[in-house]
Amino acid sequence: MKKYMKLLAMLMALCMLSACAGPASESAVEEVTEESSASAAPEELSRVDEAWADYAINSPEMAEETARTELAGLQELGIVSGEIDFEGIAPDFVDFFDDTWEDGPHWSVRWYGGRSYLNDWEGGNKYSLNVNIDPNTGVIDYFSIEACADEDDEVSEERVVQLDYDPETGEDKETEVTWLYYENYDDIVAGDMSIDEFCTRLAEYWGYDGYTLCATEDYDYNIQAPDGSYLVKDMEELDANYYLTVEFEQDGEVRPCYIQAGQFPGRVFLNVGNSHTKG
Repeated sequence: MKKYMKLLAMLMALCMLSACAGPASESAVEEVTEESSASAAPEELSRVDEAWADYAINSPEMAEETARTELAGLQELGIVSGEIDFEGIAPDFVDFFDDTWEDGPHWSVRWYGGRSYLNDWEGGNKYSLNVNIDPNTGVIDYFSIEACADEDDEVSEERVVQLDYDPETGEDKETEVTWLYYENYDDIVAGDMSIDEFCTRLAEYWGYDGYTLCATEDYDYNIQAPDGSYLVKDMEELDANYYLTVEFEQDGEVRPCYIQAGQFPGRVFLNVGNSHTKG
């Protein structure tokens, strides 16, 4: 009986409030409904409670949109080719890494294009991209771009012996195969782009005052910095595993960065950014 009396009293109070205040708006109704639902349903973790909620870029959708905008900015500055295609969506390839990472928090947004027929995976897109963006500013602090070659690109062959699994014996056996390497760096960066010009444009994008090309001391080797007139696409000729260390400067502070250009059979790649042992 007390339960019914309490319910009747609540209904009478609601009627009195309605008479005084007039018809309730839709938003007010929705607000009451939401509050009622919240009190009735078990508490659930909402999106705003996630680790990235306190940052300016606070959703995977916003991260992807920002990455597209910033990539277009890199293209406008001539840092990377305007032909690079990052169409499509990347909802399954957007991750947030918090400040437990040594590099600090960032969003990682990836467009996986697959591989072309020149690299055994038929039907893949020409480009694959991976970018990391600062969650507070939206600025790209790392990008990696792969470009599959076209049939008319300059090619060189290399005969190699690799181990392939033999289902008949259950063991690996040596197989001689031909790897095809293509000279298609211009799919990513202009063929006449010097390291100095490339770093100057990067400094403009990041807002740095200048930069210094440094020797790279890592992986048990020490390679001196090349002359700034050296072409970006020719960096691999210095060493197959070579990457260039660059110290960008701003207001007396130094931010290390690395640049690496290289080849895989059927495709080339360019890595630039701070997410590395030297940066």
